[in-house]
Amino acid sequence: MLRLHILASGSGGNAAIVENAATGEGVLVDCGICKRDFFARAEEAGFNLEKLRAVVITHDHGDHTKGLGVVLRGLAKAGAHPAVCASEAVFAASAPLREAVASVGAAFGAFGGGGPAIGSIWPAWPCVPSALPTMRPIPTGFGSKSAEAVATPSAT
Repeated sequence: MLRLHILASGSGGNAAIVENAATGEGVLVDCGICKRDFFARAEEAGFNLEKLRAVVITHDHGDHTKGLGVVLRGLAKAGAHPAVCASEAVFAASAPLREAVASVGAAFGAFGGGGPAIGSIWPAWPCVPSALPTMRPIPTGFGSKSAEAVATPSAT
């Protein structure tokens, strides 16, 4: 079973953590919020950032990427070193993304176009970025700054 923690959604910034409920490991999808909000909202959601295994950047818009560099550096100081995933096109188009990855020496994995899926970075969890839109969320509770939902991958 998966848990979806919505840390932020909207033109002011987007960030969500998809968590494997059995292991507590998670993947951050986009990072368009500041470090302070990211850490506070992840804590409010009850997610252990030491178990963050990867960051998936969906596309090169500031509301999806603007906090990535400072968040990665903050995670590194806390001892967490997630891999970063994006399509080759997004990685090539986004200087901030390339700079954020380089600033902490993060592993980078491309998806799409024959590149490795996130499953190759985090093999214990069979979710790839293309499967994220097919999840069926079941709301279980909402906090003031985050929402949590339990989701299961579709059977396609």
